[in-house]
Amino acid sequence: MSLSIGSYNILEPSLAVGWKTPEGISDEAKTLSSECLKGKYFSKTEDNWQRYSNWNERKDKIARNIELADIVCVQEASLATCASLEPLLKTHRLAIFAPHNKFQFPNLQYGNAIFYNSTKVVPFNPSVIIYGEGRTRSAVSCCFNALGKTFKVVSVHLIGYNPSEPTLKNKSYGFEELKTYLNQVEKNTAWVSDVVIAGDMNEGLSESYCDYYRPGLLTKNKYRCDGCIVPTEPEKDRRIDWIFFKSLRKNCQPTLTPMGLENTQEVASDHLMTGTLLTYDAPA
Repeated sequence: MSLSIGSYNILEPSLAVGWKTPEGISDEAKTLSSECLKGKYFSKTEDNWQRYSNWNERKDKIARNIELADIVCVQEASLATCASLEPLLKTHRLAIFAPHNKFQFPNLQYGNAIFYNSTKVVPFNPSVIIYGEGRTRSAVSCCFNALGKTFKVVSVHLIGYNPSEPTLKNKSYGFEELKTYLNQVEKNTAWVSDVVIAGDMNEGLSESYCDYYRPGLLTKNKYRCDGCIVPTEPEKDRRIDWIFFKSLRKNCQPTLTPMGLENTQEVASDHLMTGTLLTYDAPA
């Protein structure tokens, strides 16, 4: 009895243009300055950035990667991006999407989503967890019935910081954000058997020696991961995308096994999708 969980920062097309991220822009865009592309991103013409995106070349690969796991926590997605992926997905559907910020233009409303394999799991009770006034950040949550259990799955994208200048103040923002989500996730879970918190945590092993280490907060709260340390942000040689699991039933602990997706998927983002296989003993 097994269930696979994935986490995938898909590189929102408009953000790729705004930040001149090579994996998400056209050849023409690569010849322009960062300042020019950022201007296109914030243009009063909402679709001004689209000319410089390579989303049409990437989206089929993104869709195929999403279908590599039963439940996939996605980051850096907009509602329009999710909508363009859905026709390409054979077995998967969108469970929930919510943007982080309220911007003037729809193309800037990127956030988190959760996709699921409609042939294997049944979703219910989708919800949004807000961090910060005015919806500055948010996580999305959805419950799933599978394997005779109830899973609560949360997709997060924590506030980033420059790891070469890890001031405790900047580092602590994402830590406090995660703490907020963690407190909310474990409320009213009497009917939940297992909890998954996955996403882009913007922090890797090289920052683990510092205070406010985000994966460390989850470990302290008895969450565990599959032990995979393969980089998910290859250009920076960092693993910042994580999948953490906690069983609320002590007598039913699954084995967590890395799926090895980092080495087998089609590269279509500046992040690699990571995956964990949860394997339970078959009932006697």
